[in-house]
Amino acid sequence: MIWKYRILNPENRRLLPPLRDLKNLWLAFDSGQNDLWIKFTDEAPGTEHRLRSIPFLSEWQEITRSKLAPLNGKVPTRNVPELNWIRISDHFHLKPISIRPAKPTLSKTPIRLRRSRSYQTPVALLCDLEDLRQWLDQALEIEFQHLKYALSSNGYALTLGPRMPPVRGRSFWKQGQLLIPSGFDFEFRLTARVAPETLRLKSGDMAIFDVSGRVEIIASGLFCPLTRQSVRHGELQWGLTGGVSS
Repeated sequence: MIWKYRILNPENRRLLPPLRDLKNLWLAFDSGQNDLWIKFTDEAPGTEHRLRSIPFLSEWQEITRSKLAPLNGKVPTRNVPELNWIRISDHFHLKPISIRPAKPTLSKTPIRLRRSRSYQTPVALLCDLEDLRQWLDQALEIEFQHLKYALSSNGYALTLGPRMPPVRGRSFWKQGQLLIPSGFDFEFRLTARVAPETLRLKSGDMAIFDVSGRVEIIASGLFCPLTRQSVRHGELQWGLTGGVSS
């Protein structure tokens, strides 16, 4: 079995979903080189014909174990990259992880936050996905066990759990289903009691506030365990390759 490889611009990921029925097609994202890789074999007839509509940067074939040569070439010039390969059908079966805007509040009184005099232990961190990934690549697995995260399509990740990743970002403390910026509290204590009903939060949903009182709702199903693999899936899902300023 001979593997063939193609390198694509990540922007062309949008052209791949129609190919998700190909059982012999795999994807991987090289964040270091900002490349999207695909690999396939000739076992399934018609694969190369269907790939003709996908623009690619270069084309390779495996000559010897873990060695690549340009297509139709016989001299290996590079190694097969060590990437996190995922079958295309599995990749596009994943649901995008996102932070969704909340519905407009029905309350006539705007929600306001004020500086707090008491300390609340932070349990959530909103940070750049790329910063989080770099930390995960160096961290021990025990450091991110029991953490979960949700991903926004603009490149931010929200981690939630018993410990905070040592990554630059905005921290939050938790009051029921509400995430409040560290150092702040609601201007009126009653807010924390009525907000879940006012925002129509379902079981497991979280509402995250910024210092101005603006709120976004994160549905319970949008969180997934924080692992190196899940973050790479997130990068590939959205074609995120670089940091986003906070």
